[in-house]
Amino acid sequence: MTEKTKQTAKKYGILAAVFLVFLGIICGLSYLNALLRKQPFISSAQRVCTACPQLQNKSIVIADFIKPARLGFLSRNVLSAKADGKEAWIFFIPMTGKYGIYSGIFFYEAGESCIFCGLDGKDQSVPADYYGITQNTIAMQKVKIEKMMKKYLR
Repeated sequence: MTEKTKQTAKKYGILAAVFLVFLGIICGLSYLNALLRKQPFISSAQRVCTACPQLQNKSIVIADFIKPARLGFLSRNVLSAKADGKEAWIFFIPMTGKYGIYSGIFFYEAGESCIFCGLDGKDQSVPADYYGITQNTIAMQKVKIEKMMKKYLR
């Protein structure tokens, strides 16, 4: 090997090392993000579901995210839960309103109809209509969730 070839190989080696370090940092941050993103969703779902009048008499225990690819869900933010011992799911569905996009939280219990609990991060005493989320939009999302879950639960 000539001196020029050694210098070129050294430069490419340094470039490859820098690239691998950046790749490692990106993978590490992605893994850390996956660990840290779970808790805000769970606490938000717990807060909104306990404020929902239709779910006042149920004890809801939220478990974890479920894999959306396996089920073909409308949203990748779906939590599994238990409501009085029965299997249930909590959906975070993006909905466009008057002032932007909001996450609507829907509760589906096996064998029951879908319930709209409220909007994530908003005052639950204010109706969703105030934010531009109409009852038709909510009803449409409920129908989608119920159809999808009937397929899944077969």
